[in-house]
Amino acid sequence: MWMVLSGVVEPMGEQNDERDLYVLHLENAEGKPMVMEHAYKEEIYSYIVGGEFQYNDALPIVND
Repeated sequence: MWMVLSGVVEPMGEQNDERDLYVLHLENAEGKPMVMEHAYKEEIYSYIVGGEFQYNDALPIVND
């Protein structure tokens, strides 16, 4: 939740296959900003756990 409140994760207000989409603001290895658009919540959770963002629409759906 803090990632949403701090602006790191922003809801896009859009859905794909009835799943909410988000924008994730990151920094690359050189400290330059990167924006990952059309990210699913599960991809963001995977990034938090693993430290690397990867698009993967096959991740199991997380209902919270």
